[in-house]
Amino acid sequence: MNQVPETLWVDSTLVKISDFQPIYHSSYNSMRDMVLKFEKNKATGYYLDKKSQKKDQVDEKISSEYFDSNSYPGLIRYLPLKEHYSIEMPIFDYNPSAKKGVVKAYIEDVNKGELNGKKVWIVKTTDDIQDRKTIVTYYMDIDTREVLKQEIDSNGRKMVMETVK
Repeated sequence: MNQVPETLWVDSTLVKISDFQPIYHSSYNSMRDMVLKFEKNKATGYYLDKKSQKKDQVDEKISSEYFDSNSYPGLIRYLPLKEHYSIEMPIFDYNPSAKKGVVKAYIEDVNKGELNGKKVWIVKTTDDIQDRKTIVTYYMDIDTREVLKQEIDSNGRKMVMETVK
Protein backbone atom coordinates (compact mmCIF):
# COMPACT_ATOMS: atom_id res chain seq x y z
CA MET A 1 0.00 0.00 0.00
CA ASN A 2 1.83 3.01 -1.30
CA GLN A 3 0.20 5.59 0.97
CA VAL A 4 1.15 3.71 4.15
CA PRO A 5 4.67 4.53 5.36
CA GLU A 6 4.80 1.26 7.30
CA THR A 7 8.04 -0.62 6.80
CA LEU A 8 7.16 -3.53 9.04
CA TRP A 9 3.74 -4.85 9.99
CA VAL A 10 3.60 -8.41 11.24
CA ASP A 11 0.43 -10.18 12.39
CA SER A 12 0.44 -13.82 13.48
CA THR A 13 -2.58 -15.95 14.28
CA LEU A 14 -2.63 -19.55 15.50
CA VAL A 15 -5.78 -21.67 15.66
CA LYS A 16 -6.53 -25.35 16.20
CA ILE A 17 -6.76 -26.98 12.80
CA SER A 18 -9.64 -29.23 13.88
CA ASP A 19 -12.11 -26.50 14.86
CA PHE A 20 -10.47 -23.08 14.33
CA GLN A 21 -10.48 -22.37 18.07
CA PRO A 22 -8.00 -19.56 18.75
CA ILE A 23 -4.67 -20.19 20.47
CA TYR A 24 -2.64 -17.02 19.91
CA HIS A 25 -2.67 -13.70 18.07
CA SER A 26 -0.03 -10.98 17.86
CA SER A 27 0.30 -7.75 15.93
CA TYR A 28 3.41 -5.59 15.72
CA ASN A 29 3.47 -2.32 13.78
CA SER A 30 4.31 1.37 14.22
CA MET A 31 1.00 2.08 15.99
CA ARG A 32 0.77 -0.81 18.45
CA ASP A 33 2.12 -4.05 19.82
CA MET A 34 -0.48 -6.60 20.84
CA VAL A 35 -0.28 -10.17 22.09
CA LEU A 36 -3.30 -12.31 22.96
CA LYS A 37 -3.27 -15.86 24.31
CA PHE A 38 -6.55 -17.71 24.26
CA GLU A 39 -7.93 -20.33 26.59
CA LYS A 40 -11.43 -21.78 26.59
CA ASN A 41 -12.92 -19.13 28.88
CA LYS A 42 -10.48 -16.22 28.71
CA ALA A 43 -8.04 -14.15 26.71
CA THR A 44 -4.89 -12.72 28.28
CA GLY A 45 -2.04 -10.58 27.03
CA TYR A 46 -1.37 -6.91 26.42
CA TYR A 47 -2.01 -4.00 24.06
CA LEU A 48 0.63 -1.27 23.82
CA ASP A 49 -0.40 1.98 22.11
CA LYS A 50 2.94 3.26 20.81
CA LYS A 51 1.77 6.86 20.38
CA SER A 52 0.66 7.32 23.99
CA GLN A 53 2.90 4.56 25.43
CA LYS A 54 -0.20 3.33 27.30
CA LYS A 55 -0.06 -0.40 27.92
CA ASP A 56 -3.28 -2.24 28.71
CA GLN A 57 -3.13 -5.65 30.31
CA VAL A 58 -5.74 -7.92 28.76
CA ASP A 59 -7.55 -10.37 31.03
CA GLU A 60 -10.98 -10.90 29.48
CA LYS A 61 -13.38 -13.56 30.73
CA ILE A 62 -15.29 -15.21 27.88
CA SER A 63 -18.49 -17.14 28.54
CA SER A 64 -19.32 -18.34 25.02
CA GLU A 65 -17.76 -20.16 22.08
CA TYR A 66 -15.86 -17.78 19.75
CA PHE A 67 -13.30 -17.41 16.97
CA ASP A 68 -10.44 -14.91 16.83
CA SER A 69 -11.44 -11.87 14.75
CA ASN A 70 -8.29 -12.35 12.68
CA SER A 71 -9.00 -15.97 11.78
CA TYR A 72 -12.65 -15.93 10.78
CA PRO A 73 -11.89 -14.83 7.20
CA GLY A 74 -9.96 -18.10 6.80
CA LEU A 75 -12.85 -20.06 8.27
CA ILE A 76 -15.19 -18.82 5.53
CA ARG A 77 -13.49 -21.15 3.05
CA TYR A 78 -14.73 -24.17 5.01
CA LEU A 79 -18.37 -23.15 5.51
CA PRO A 80 -21.14 -24.99 3.63
CA LEU A 81 -21.62 -22.16 1.16
CA LYS A 82 -24.67 -22.04 -1.07
CA GLU A 83 -26.58 -19.21 -2.69
CA HIS A 84 -28.13 -16.77 -0.18
CA TYR A 85 -26.35 -18.48 2.73
CA SER A 86 -25.98 -16.30 5.82
CA ILE A 87 -24.70 -16.88 9.33
CA GLU A 88 -23.61 -15.03 12.47
CA MET A 89 -20.34 -16.02 14.14
CA PRO A 90 -19.08 -14.95 17.56
CA ILE A 91 -15.60 -13.44 17.33
CA PHE A 92 -13.22 -12.03 19.92
CA ASP A 93 -11.56 -8.71 19.18
CA TYR A 94 -9.48 -6.42 21.35
CA ASN A 95 -9.12 -2.73 20.52
CA PRO A 96 -9.21 -0.20 23.38
CA SER A 97 -10.64 2.49 21.09
CA ALA A 98 -13.42 0.30 19.64
CA LYS A 99 -15.46 -2.65 20.80
CA LYS A 100 -13.62 -5.37 22.65
CA GLY A 101 -14.55 -8.83 23.76
CA VAL A 102 -16.93 -11.15 21.97
CA VAL A 103 -18.86 -9.48 19.15
CA LYS A 104 -20.33 -10.91 15.94
CA ALA A 105 -19.17 -11.37 12.38
CA TYR A 106 -21.76 -11.87 9.66
CA ILE A 107 -21.84 -13.68 6.37
CA GLU A 108 -24.54 -11.47 4.89
CA ASP A 109 -25.04 -13.09 1.50
CA VAL A 110 -23.49 -15.61 -0.87
CA ASN A 111 -23.99 -15.69 -4.63
CA LYS A 112 -22.50 -17.56 -7.55
CA GLY A 113 -20.57 -15.53 -10.09
CA GLU A 114 -17.62 -15.54 -12.44
CA LEU A 115 -14.18 -13.97 -12.14
CA ASN A 116 -11.58 -14.22 -14.89
CA GLY A 117 -13.37 -17.20 -16.40
CA LYS A 118 -13.67 -19.12 -13.12
CA LYS A 119 -16.87 -19.91 -11.28
CA VAL A 120 -16.75 -18.27 -7.86
CA TRP A 121 -18.66 -17.82 -4.67
CA ILE A 122 -19.15 -14.12 -3.97
CA VAL A 123 -19.29 -13.85 -0.17
CA LYS A 124 -20.26 -10.54 1.49
CA THR A 125 -19.21 -10.17 5.13
CA THR A 126 -19.21 -7.56 7.87
CA ASP A 127 -18.79 -7.47 11.65
CA ASP A 128 -19.60 -5.52 14.78
CA ILE A 129 -16.02 -4.29 15.27
CA GLN A 130 -16.78 -1.20 13.19
CA ASP A 131 -20.56 -1.33 13.71
CA ARG A 132 -21.11 -3.21 10.42
CA LYS A 133 -19.81 -0.22 8.44
CA THR A 134 -17.03 -2.15 6.69
CA ILE A 135 -18.05 -4.64 4.00
CA VAL A 136 -15.56 -7.27 2.86
CA THR A 137 -16.39 -9.24 -0.28
CA TYR A 138 -14.52 -12.45 -1.06
CA TYR A 139 -14.41 -14.08 -4.48
CA MET A 140 -13.62 -17.78 -3.95
CA ASP A 141 -13.08 -20.46 -6.55
CA ILE A 142 -16.10 -22.77 -6.16
CA ASP A 143 -14.02 -25.95 -6.58
CA THR A 144 -10.85 -25.15 -4.61
CA ARG A 145 -12.19 -22.43 -2.27
CA GLU A 146 -9.05 -20.41 -3.02
CA VAL A 147 -9.63 -16.69 -2.40
CA LEU A 148 -8.98 -15.07 -5.78
CA LYS A 149 -10.01 -11.54 -4.90
CA GLN A 150 -10.98 -9.55 -1.82
CA GLU A 151 -12.64 -6.11 -1.74
CA ILE A 152 -12.79 -4.03 1.42
CA ASP A 153 -15.25 -1.11 1.47
CA SER A 154 -14.80 1.09 4.54
CA ASN A 155 -15.84 4.68 5.17
CA GLY A 156 -15.98 5.56 1.48
CA ARG A 157 -12.59 3.99 0.78
CA LYS A 158 -12.06 0.80 -1.19
CA MET A 159 -9.13 -1.60 -1.18
CA VAL A 160 -8.88 -4.52 -3.62
CA MET A 161 -6.48 -7.45 -3.33
CA GLU A 162 -6.18 -10.08 -6.02
CA THR A 163 -4.21 -13.30 -6.28
CA VAL A 164 -1.39 -12.91 -8.80
CA LYS A 165 0.09 -16.00 -10.41
